[in-house]
Amino acid sequence: MSNPILALIPSGTKAQKVYSVLPSDGSGDFTFDRANGLATRINKDGLVEEVANDTPRLDYTNSTCPSLLIESESTNLQAYSQDFNNAVWFKLRTTVTSNNTTSPSGELNADKIQRTSTIASYIQDGFSKNASQIQYTTSVFVKQGEGDYLALRIQGNFFQRIDLRFQFSTKSFIYTNEAGIAVLNSTSVTEYSNGWIKLSYSFLSDTQSSLNNYFSARATSGNVDSGDTSSTAFVYLWGCQVEQSTFGSSYIPTTTIQTRFADVCSITTPADVTTITETFADNTTNVITTIPTTYTVSNGLIKKIIMD
Repeated sequence: MSNPILALIPSGTKAQKVYSVLPSDGSGDFTFDRANGLATRINKDGLVEEVANDTPRLDYTNSTCPSLLIESESTNLQAYSQDFNNAVWFKLRTTVTSNNTTSPSGELNADKIQRTSTIASYIQDGFSKNASQIQYTTSVFVKQGEGDYLALRIQGNFFQRIDLRFQFSTKSFIYTNEAGIAVLNSTSVTEYSNGWIKLSYSFLSDTQSSLNNYFSARATSGNVDSGDTSSTAFVYLWGCQVEQSTFGSSYIPTTTIQTRFADVCSITTPADVTTITETFADNTTNVITTIPTTYTVSNGLIKKIIMD
């Protein structure tokens, strides 16, 4: 079998550049652009790490070998995504202790969220939106403290809401319920190092002009506004994100609303290429036979690109 015309196996990068293995003279290297904004990746130690403008992201999600992370533009609509003690977060019979434990970034910047009553106890914050049904995805990193449950809610109008319950001992959502026209489309649970778990849930909102997220630490199963047997149950939270999308993307830290700009990785397609095969981290492939003059890498975790 002859060598491919170009082979990219993500390993070498610098600002604005991704190096190909073949050809070895540099003519097959890709240009990279992500202007005016930081982005995050999962580094080789399994930690969430910020990378600078125009820096390609070699991401180690669920692997000891890196993939090239390519994402479209996205905005985190949740202000103070790591600071649940900030005044934007309303606290009902809940105390927040800032910077109480090590977060998924490896820094001492995750907050302890503790109930102070056996009646309704939660934190809450939201954002303004158009008065129409819109698709969103909320994600948050959580670590177990005292108690086996975290109750979550997405709500516009009180009667238009979605309730979820996550159980730490089973590492799963054990309950979801839709009320009114709000629709839950999907949920996911992803484990990280040091006991951290990323919860993500995609949904269609109601038609209200605002949307709120609620989180409640619990010893027993129940909704955010239900009574509980414990007045001291707590969890650790970090990195809350709300995106107008059908799926969640890499974490975008915020104080105010923050946008991560699109990754654009491209190259002038070499002569005589008839097939471009993109292989993703999950070993699925995308085969391109209509060859563009300028090839731009598809979104996803790219494990390998071969041009024949």
